[in-house]
Amino acid sequence: MSLSVERASLKLGGKAILQDIDLQLAQGEQVALIGPSGAGKTSLLGLANSSHTPDSGRVTVLGQQPARLGARALKVLRSEIGSVYQVPPLPGRQRAIHAVGAGQLARQPLWRSLLDLWWPAQTAAIAACLRQVALPEVLYQRCGELSGGQRQRVGIARMLYQAPQLLLADEPVSALDPLQGRQMLQVLQDDARSRNATLLVSLHAVDLALELFPRVIGLRQGRVLFDLPTAEVTPALLQALYAGDETVAAPALDIPVFAGSSVSGPRC
Repeated sequence: MSLSVERASLKLGGKAILQDIDLQLAQGEQVALIGPSGAGKTSLLGLANSSHTPDSGRVTVLGQQPARLGARALKVLRSEIGSVYQVPPLPGRQRAIHAVGAGQLARQPLWRSLLDLWWPAQTAAIAACLRQVALPEVLYQRCGELSGGQRQRVGIARMLYQAPQLLLADEPVSALDPLQGRQMLQVLQDDARSRNATLLVSLHAVDLALELFPRVIGLRQGRVLFDLPTAEVTPALLQALYAGDETVAAPALDIPVFAGSSVSGPRC
């Protein structure tokens, strides 16, 4: 099992964010996480990558419980967990080659990491990852000079270079147009599939979640509303998931859902 969350609850700043979360992801699964803004999707990914520790319940990642690990063992575990963020934390003066190369920092000795700041040892491999996200031209460009969409793709390239066993992506294509977004999600899926790694992606684009992923988890107000094969996600469930979300027009959810079909849904 790549990820197991058992009756986990989380409070941040005294506010209940997640409540009694139960879910399991088997090795090699590819799952989309959807729900309205504020549902707790980012916080759930934070539990999965060990950024957050549950107030109650248990989280097991790649066979280990992060809350019980010492600093060294936790560093080793985190080297096998890759995270892509909606706004990648890329220093503006950092060049793309170093931003992508940072994917291997947790697996390198300190001296190698420092040397890579001046002379990256794996330039060809880093360049290949940037080609996968259609950005070969930005290899030596500073991250502060890139657009939001380019920065998101550099973040994806860093995960590709890291090659983790658990891939966690939080709105990784929100700054991309629909075609590019679909292509980048397929890049992540192909990479995970090639290594039998597990992929969990949070998406506002419900159409992409239903089109590309075999399993969808719906999160609302910090609780799992449904966890189903895509073919069983009905318009009624989507209506319930997004009820009261002013950013979503209700008629947009009144759509047929067919197994294996491309479905248009709300973009929250």
